[in-house]
Parts: sequence; C-alpha cells; structure tokens
Amino acid sequence: MQKIILRSVFLILFSFLLSSCSEEKKYTFRFPKIGISSERESEKIVSEIRFLPIIPSQGEIRLFVDELVLGPQTPRLRPLFSLGTSVEFCFLFESDEKNVLYVGLSEKAIGEEGSSCDIQRGISLFCQNIRTNFKNIEEIVLFIGGIVVNEYQN
Repeated sequence: MQKIILRSVFLILFSFLLSSCSEEKKYTFRFPKIGISSERESEKIVSEIRFLPIIPSQGEIRLFVDELVLGPQTPRLRPLFSLGTSVEFCFLFESDEKNVLYVGLSEKAIGEEGSSCDIQRGISLFCQNIRTNFKNIEEIVLFIGGIVVNEYQN
C-alpha cells in the first residue's frame, strides 16, 4: 500500500516538474463577440489569452498569424475571416529603417460567412492584433488572393 502511495506521489511530482519546464509566451487575441449590434452600437471586442510556445518551429510571428486566422477558441466569438481561410505566406523583413510584415491569405478570406466579421472589420482587427503583440513591427502589408488589400504604417 505504501509503495502505491509513494509511486503516486512521485508521478504527481514528476508531471508537475514536466509541466513547469515547458516554456510558453502569453499572447492576447482580440475577436468580436457574436450578437446583434445595431448601426449605432459598435460590436463588442473581447480579448482571449493564449499561451503559445516561445520558440515554435515555424517562427513566432508565423505561429501567431496562423492562430489568429484559425479564429477564436471561445465559442461565442467571431473569427476574423471566413472558415477555411489559410495563410499562404508570412515573413518579416527587418532593416535598419523599419520592420515590415508581409502576410498573404487565401481567397477564402474574401467570402463573408454568417459567423465571420465583415472583411474590413476583419482586416482592421487582424492588424490591431499584430500591433498589440509585436511592437517592433512598423508596417503590415496584407495580401488576399495575391492582391494587396491593406498597408498599415505606424
């Protein structure tokens, strides 16, 4: 009986040790809440906190953009773009003058489904999310289906 208790305690301590070793970084994602909003009322924006790996294999900014395009984890929040939208490319051009992020989304982003934001709102929130979490990015160039749809500069 004591061996079973001792093994259980050891397993609990070992699992706690493993979970504390995994390093993650906290990111804030902002999505609109599902609900009826009149023209006079603006849609409520809700923050969602996620912990992502510090050193992901695809790169920190690419992981963030992938997660952002996938949409919220909370069921009562709207995705920024239509379901099925994917990231075709994402890279950061860093220079002494400024850091520019280039992101290309699939054409599915243009289609407005009932559950997603309208395209202008989605683009605006997409850029806000990036600026909030990556202060070093000074310009964002967003492509949808190979066409530039937005250039944001700080």
